[in-house]
Amino acid sequence: MDKDGRAPIPFFRVLVEGLVIVASILLAFGIEAWWQGREEQEEARDALDILQRDLTAATEQLEELVQFAQAGSNASLRAYVALGADPETVDRDSVSADLIRSLSRRTMRLPRAGYTDLLSTGTLGLIDDRELRDAVVQFYEQAERAETIFEKNSAQYIDGYLSRLLVAGGLIAVRPIGVGVPAQILRDEIIQERLGDYEHPSDPLWNLTHDAREWDQLRSALLSMSRATQMQVLRLGALIELCDELLALLEARVNS
Repeated sequence: MDKDGRAPIPFFRVLVEGLVIVASILLAFGIEAWWQGREEQEEARDALDILQRDLTAATEQLEELVQFAQAGSNASLRAYVALGADPETVDRDSVSADLIRSLSRRTMRLPRAGYTDLLSTGTLGLIDDRELRDAVVQFYEQAERAETIFEKNSAQYIDGYLSRLLVAGGLIAVRPIGVGVPAQILRDEIIQERLGDYEHPSDPLWNLTHDAREWDQLRSALLSMSRATQMQVLRLGALIELCDELLALLEARVNS
């Protein structure tokens, strides 16, 4: 005790206890930060797994769209060439089938659950690989643009020019032809089964006179349709390349 009868302050013990308390607080903060970082990494990993699944499905869908669009372009060109010959010498059933095939269309909408999750949760910012992050954003920006153009072309050339000339103009009957994607083939099979043995009459198209202006209008629409569809094929091919590059980056990230 000091001269006043009081016990001396144990400065060393107080210092040690204070350091222990500070260390405990810092350790708690560190553990919390570590745990939060781990949770964020798991969220990013889960989102990238979903993104990888979406991109794999997108590649398959894009490849199917390329085949579908290419088949439509080929059908339009075959009909274009055939309609330039003497109507009496062409295979009318084949030409009618190509015209109907040219009227077939599909909607392009790529899966994007993973990308939507990255944006809505803010997980996109947790991806520390700048190249990968930029590639994700670039791909989906290009995909959205391609979807808009794809739908616009379908509306303009298929629902517009061709449908107005052929269907609304009453030049052909859009009957089952059993081509296209599985759902369209199944649809045609069901319709054909309900029709039974009914035989479709010849399309009014073939009753046009040789100098009727509808021939030139139709051939012009078919050529424009084929050109637009072929451009879609090129755009889809470029998008497939972007998708493959992004999948390669994702695979490298997962395996790193």
